[in-house]
Amino acid sequence: MANGGRDGWELWLTDTLSHTLGKVIASEAEVSFADLNGRDVARIEVGPAPKPVFATPPKGDKREQFLVRINNSTQELIGQEALDYQHKRWPE
Repeated sequence: MANGGRDGWELWLTDTLSHTLGKVIASEAEVSFADLNGRDVARIEVGPAPKPVFATPPKGDKREQFLVRINNSTQELIGQEALDYQHKRWPE
């Protein structure tokens, strides 16, 4: 880890998650660290969200995005695809 060590890195991660996914999601992330061959490795665990989460890109674009994992890729869903996914994933 850089100058801030584990604590500084975890602070950066929490700040990034808070700004891009929201404070509720950031509070759900559990971070643990391990030493692997003299290097710090972070493990981040986050459970499934109880409702849709919208991401705000960190590079100034304030447009919220609905992103999902499809196999080994992250895809943005918009319009009817987003609605269909949300109804399937979070039925009322």
